[in-house]
Amino acid sequence: CVSRLDRGDENARLDFFSAQELTSCAGQGDGCAGGNAPAAFYHMKSEGLAREECSPYRMRCFNDDTGISQSAADSETSQHRSSHFDSSTQACPLKPDPMTSPCKCLPSVFHLASPVSCDLLPDACPKTKVPHYFFIAGTAEGSTIPLLERHMMQELLLAGPLYVSLLLYQDFYDPVSWTESGIYVHKRGDVLGKHAVAAVGWGTDAESRDYWLLLNSFGSGWQQEGYFKVLRGESALEMTKFGAWGTDWSHPDKDRSKPTIADVELAFSPVLADVADAASGSLGNVYLMASAFTDEPARLLVRIQGLSNTVTGQVKDSEYKVEHVLKLDLLDIGLLDDRAKVQLWAVDRAQNTASWGPYTLEVPSKRTFLLAQS
Repeated sequence: CVSRLDRGDENARLDFFSAQELTSCAGQGDGCAGGNAPAAFYHMKSEGLAREECSPYRMRCFNDDTGISQSAADSETSQHRSSHFDSSTQACPLKPDPMTSPCKCLPSVFHLASPVSCDLLPDACPKTKVPHYFFIAGTAEGSTIPLLERHMMQELLLAGPLYVSLLLYQDFYDPVSWTESGIYVHKRGDVLGKHAVAAVGWGTDAESRDYWLLLNSFGSGWQQEGYFKVLRGESALEMTKFGAWGTDWSHPDKDRSKPTIADVELAFSPVLADVADAASGSLGNVYLMASAFTDEPARLLVRIQGLSNTVTGQVKDSEYKVEHVLKLDLLDIGLLDDRAKVQLWAVDRAQNTASWGPYTLEVPSKRTFLLAQS
């Protein structure tokens, strides 16, 4: 969009990716009823997405030629400001022709539904792949709120809008919970679920309240032309807990996305040299077992280092994979009865590297392992 504006293109406008294709085809999620950000961003990188105009959001049919991808679909929740909006009782065709069909089809704001099967979506749409995506750690990953907010502001300026998620409460639909400047402040009601929006900016209102400016998916007829605000800092919405995801188009021909390391599990696995010799203290091996998943094929390296004797050992994958199970013999390297730190690294085929840890653990003594086996 910015590039087209720079060239003086009068037709430059917001150009949306297909939300329906993302919810239907990315996998590891339940569409609008619960998705998976790492899987979604990896799908955009590996498979690409069609444009909204070619693969529109589907569930209910209505006509709208404003160029905005998700004009409000529910009169109960918003006032339609578009003069081009025309509700329709027409059923959504399974395979609408993007060149001739007048339909766009949106789900009800209040009624979640299973996503349309991926194989029912238009299969001839051109795809655009995201060259690079990144994650900004939230407080759940050990970051601090000032660090997260500083990083988010930097990336909003450099890379553009960010994906963020927050908790949604019943009073989200209550006018009492909104300030005159358009800031949603949770006051009462139960949690409805977790909601995904786009962070596009930040500011301070006339009453000195710092806020994030967010773009919702309810359409241009909702709140301030589809935008709303939430307070910055710590709040009941827990936006800072979940962190943020973004894309970088500065080097479209180069893969710069780091693999994501998830579901890390560490465990000890002692092995007796001879079961009959357990009482005499004969241990054959004491393995540190490390398992993890990555969101793309990568090679994983596990390193452990003693904190008092500085003994170090490591083991790594021999091939690229997404499911990793590695073991390292602590008895062989002489790392028992000590505190140690463990760290993981993952490198993908483009040599992008991600890390996990360090994580500190207690390594039991040889005697403790033997007693556990006897």
